[in-house]
Amino acid sequence: MQDFVKAQGSLEDLRAELDVIDRELALLFEKRMHLCGRIGLAKQTLGAEVLDSKREAEVKRSRSLHIQDLALLPYWNELLDCLMKISKEYQWTLREDSLSQKK
Repeated sequence: MQDFVKAQGSLEDLRAELDVIDRELALLFEKRMHLCGRIGLAKQTLGAEVLDSKREAEVKRSRSLHIQDLALLPYWNELLDCLMKISKEYQWTLREDSLSQKK
């Protein structure tokens, strides 16, 4: 087990620290989704498709460089896949012709 993974502190302290991170993640998630919404509307205005496979591949490649602990890279890629999936779903809900409304 890696040193940084070893439990240091009480379970309550560790969970409290996780709570702080989750609040930060929630704020960043909202910020990201609002920006994705703006991107989706720009795509609609330009007549572009919601799905841009080339862009998604580039995002995954470039964002993987942010991960220093390579043991976590598969989980990071899974998170990116999830984020891109829900971002596309959200962009679809903003289109006037969308039948999908996850609001």
